[in-house]
Amino acid sequence: MRDVVCALIERPGGEVLACKRGPDTHLAGLWEFPGGKTEDGERDAQALQREIAEELDVKIEVADALQFVEWDYGTVAIRLRPYRCRIIEGEPRPKVHAEVRWCKAEDLGDLDWAPADRPILREWLEL
Repeated sequence: MRDVVCALIERPGGEVLACKRGPDTHLAGLWEFPGGKTEDGERDAQALQREIAEELDVKIEVADALQFVEWDYGTVAIRLRPYRCRIIEGEPRPKVHAEVRWCKAEDLGDLDWAPADRPILREWLEL
């Protein structure tokens, strides 16, 4: 099982950042919370800060953890570890995603989410 972290990047006003996977990636065109694989010996917060800098060119502060999700996509099984975060420097710009979008809670259900992100989205909406 591959360990993966993801960031629910929030901003004042109750919006969260959603990212659309690029066309040449696994689950292309689906929406997700940004993040990626942890490296050997890397703590979750370190991995998130590294991945978000690489993917969105921003610095984040990592806060509360949400419930982990284990998901088997058939070709890969992941343990997705989500964290609430906020940007402390920069404005997100997509470097690996097709699109990034700030969304209000009521708009998130309109997006076609990656299966492993759906339980995380439901938990966040209940906070």
